[in-house]
Amino acid sequence: MILTKSSNYSSETFIINDYVTNGKIDKFVCIVPTNRKVRQLKKDFIDKSPNNTVSKSSVETLTTISTKLFRSIFGNFNIISDTASSVILNNCFLQSELNYFSTYKSGIPKGTLDRINNVIKQYKRYGISPQKLLNEAENLSGSAKRKAQDIAEVFRLYQEELHNINSFEVGDIYSKLVSCNYDKILSSFNELFGEVDFISVEDFTEFSSLEIQLINILSDVVGDNLFVQLEYENYNTGLFSHLAGTVDSFAEYGFKKYSNANAKNKFRDYLSGKLFSNDEISPLELKSEGIFEIITQTPETEITSVAKEIKLLLSNSEVKPCNICVVFNLIDDYSAIIRDKFSSYGIPLNLTDRFSLKSFQPIVTIVSLLEVAERDFYYKNVFRLLSSEFYTSKFTNLSEIMNCSAELKIVSGYNTWRQSINTYMKSLSEEEIAKSIIYKNILDELDRLKKIIRPFEQEMTIEEFINAFEKLIFDLRLPQIILEKSIGYEEENLKALSTLIDKTKEIFLLLKSSYEEGKKFELSYFIQQLKVTIDASRFNIKERSNYGVLVTTINEIRGFNFDYLFICGLVDGDFPTRYSPEIIQSKHYPRFENLHRAEEQYNFYLTLLRWNKRLYLTHPLTRKDTELVTSNFLTALQKVFSIQRKFDNDYNDFIFSEDEFLIHGGIDNNILDGENYSSILTKIKNHNEFRNHLDNDNEFMGVINKNSELFTVLESYSKKNYSISQLETYAKCPFKYFAERILFLKPPIEPKEEIEAFELGSLLHEILFEFYKKLTELSKIIYGCSDEDFSMFIKLMFNIANEKIMEYDFNSPLSFFEKEKILGVENDISKSILYNFLIKEREDDSGFIPSFFELSFGKKTSHDAEDYEVIEVKTPKNFNLSGKIDRIDISSDHKYYRIIDYKSGKADKSEIKNNILNGLSLQLPVYLYAAKLVVAQKLVIDAKPAVASIFSLKMVDKELGLKNIDISNTKKDFHKSTDEVQSTILENNQKLIDETLVKIEDYISKISDGKFNLSRIPKREEKVCNYCDFKGVCRISELTSDQFEEL
Repeated sequence: MILTKSSNYSSETFIINDYVTNGKIDKFVCIVPTNRKVRQLKKDFIDKSPNNTVSKSSVETLTTISTKLFRSIFGNFNIISDTASSVILNNCFLQSELNYFSTYKSGIPKGTLDRINNVIKQYKRYGISPQKLLNEAENLSGSAKRKAQDIAEVFRLYQEELHNINSFEVGDIYSKLVSCNYDKILSSFNELFGEVDFISVEDFTEFSSLEIQLINILSDVVGDNLFVQLEYENYNTGLFSHLAGTVDSFAEYGFKKYSNANAKNKFRDYLSGKLFSNDEISPLELKSEGIFEIITQTPETEITSVAKEIKLLLSNSEVKPCNICVVFNLIDDYSAIIRDKFSSYGIPLNLTDRFSLKSFQPIVTIVSLLEVAERDFYYKNVFRLLSSEFYTSKFTNLSEIMNCSAELKIVSGYNTWRQSINTYMKSLSEEEIAKSIIYKNILDELDRLKKIIRPFEQEMTIEEFINAFEKLIFDLRLPQIILEKSIGYEEENLKALSTLIDKTKEIFLLLKSSYEEGKKFELSYFIQQLKVTIDASRFNIKERSNYGVLVTTINEIRGFNFDYLFICGLVDGDFPTRYSPEIIQSKHYPRFENLHRAEEQYNFYLTLLRWNKRLYLTHPLTRKDTELVTSNFLTALQKVFSIQRKFDNDYNDFIFSEDEFLIHGGIDNNILDGENYSSILTKIKNHNEFRNHLDNDNEFMGVINKNSELFTVLESYSKKNYSISQLETYAKCPFKYFAERILFLKPPIEPKEEIEAFELGSLLHEILFEFYKKLTELSKIIYGCSDEDFSMFIKLMFNIANEKIMEYDFNSPLSFFEKEKILGVENDISKSILYNFLIKEREDDSGFIPSFFELSFGKKTSHDAEDYEVIEVKTPKNFNLSGKIDRIDISSDHKYYRIIDYKSGKADKSEIKNNILNGLSLQLPVYLYAAKLVVAQKLVIDAKPAVASIFSLKMVDKELGLKNIDISNTKKDFHKSTDEVQSTILENNQKLIDETLVKIEDYISKISDGKFNLSRIPKREEKVCNYCDFKGVCRISELTSDQFEEL
């Protein structure tokens, strides 16, 4: 349909080509909806013009022609970009006193910000002002009213901010122009476009109310010689009903409707009359090459099939890649798949997908570096920066700096890093020179980083930041590094960097005009604005004309035609998309579900008009194990035309890429024939036979070959001093012991920002050790003490605790809550671990007296006094054991002893007992054994092992306190039992000690024999594997249940 106010319209008058070929390009202006169409028409006009030259452009978009007129009338101003509008709108939200959106304390979410930004832009196109929106809010109630009022307020602030920085959006320009004096517009148009007396408006799918007014003014300017081409027919309301209002609006300005004879063809006429209509019809069979539906299983196989079909088309030398187009309604989820598959099949690609700036590593690197300065060397920011390939660091082993921060418990602070590392280096011995070099290199790298970020550590003006920011980029040599490191992605990464520089300048120079001259800001302000800028920024790679298969969205091909067109992703949810209500509705801009569907149906129809020789319609059946529903648009088309079907297995008779050739070569011996094939097959057969006849004494089963060099080293392990934790590791998983203790593998670790369970345990151990040490010096015991003594004990305990906590604060960020657990919640000591510990000790009537504390055996520890004489503990077979007993209590008659192990974590008596009986928990039996030797040496008595206990220091009701592990199943407390029961307990304890020592000797013998199989214990996943750092190395999860049984 043609809409015009001219009374002289005929199909002959509406031929732009005549203007072009006759060299009258300065006589007309063609207005189109997209920049892509502008580029294409300019090229076409140049090709068709006399001598292939033109003196000036004759193609505009509504935005560009409006902007030129506006600038001519009102002078210089800024056209606000999408990125800038997002940043400014975000700042308006932060400045506003809002009601409905008040829950967003840390800033409006990006998704919500984008939706509000988009709806404000649309409001402007339809002439809706903040005041008009506020007036409409009065007719609402509840949350809808509060939301409308909030958006109206943000809208108002946003408009004020744009006014302050002399900036406009397209909707603002439209509003100003339609209310401008007509003579000014006429004068400006004549000044800009000289002798133009003809305007064509083509390929638009909709017009806002302001755009219709603007087109009406332009029609008047050229003496009604303006023609609007609109794909519209009034005989199919199912397809065109949503445009009826647009046509009526043009009619109100005097535009008359004419049939567009130049747009007529049989396919278009039949499609426009039947698609989405209620007519009962039989599918029409096309006489040309026709329409094909390609059905595949997944989006990946969908694109694979498309690529294969394109490869078949290109096998015809007359088919050029630029004559093929692949379109999507929603392209984001397909972009990565397209790049991968088209590259694999060697298809030249022209993908117009817009890249998000935040997804590029050079950009992430820059932000990470600034965050190091902002957060004062917070360890995660340091790790993120040093792990980037675009940051040149002399320090290449990231795991070393991670281990450094974890080992020294450094979370943040440049001075803390330096002080902690220097202190630690001073404690290293001469033999530890390698570690000293590593830590020196870490210091050097941190100093270098400090020098780089020093300019950003002080407040800066916006101009100072822009200059420092650009200098930083070039000081880091980012452009050169991108060229060196971005193999295959040089153009994308360089464009991302240049976009960041351009957008940063644009945004901050706009923001500068909102503040007083010379105002300075902290780095956090610049980073906040930078992050919003990066989140909102997208860019395209420069398109190469007539190159490759065009892959784009349906909106980008308006006005284009292709010989071969693929419409992909035809599933409900993608095309059509699901209706999502606007964040707020306005009666001046109604967007309801029926309108949404009508617009998408119309877009589908327009896309169907863009092919010449063959049309393909593709869709997957599933996505991520979810069954998909075929688009009802495709179903509607199947009622109109007969469609041939193809499936992904229809392409199995061809080989389309080198990878497929190699795959088929591995399957089909007719392809890889001859000696090479036979040799490969023999090797595979021999390998399978070998794997099928595994015995228990080979590397595959975790047994070190006796002829290997490593086995010679392991033989010496029988003389090694074994800690209980090492042996427990072997008992649960020999392979983990091998990785941890033989190969010394260390997974990367990070420092904990709050106190860890073992740190809390260590602290409590030190407090209790110092407390009992003082108590022993005073010859005092807690059980049955007087109130006066108990008060003194409380004071002593908490004085020691405060001193120890101060020491820990120097090295570790002890959290407030953990302090409260130790000293008392809300300063109430009765709600503390230590107070309740004293209560439990005062009530302990077992007759055992605390006698030895934190006592080492087997080897000396750093906590032992210099004159401490280490007690040697050996098994019957002379294997050496080492450890530290938290506490040994002696009975008042010196006949029996009790060992106590403090537990700050979970202490399940039943689980501990089962693990002891199964040889997985060795601690308590070994401590009972070692304590006998200690008591014999220290007190020269032959006391018997009566009780093995744990003391839970977990601040939970009914959890804190002493728990005896009843190994003898007597369910009796030793001190309350008869002599007979006591005798049974003593016998069973000695029996347990003897059995445990046998198991230990077995473990050590297997270590020396090089046996390091995977864990075979019941419930291994729960007890060992789930939290193991080496499960990715051993790959036990890949074993089937049958294979695991064979172990």
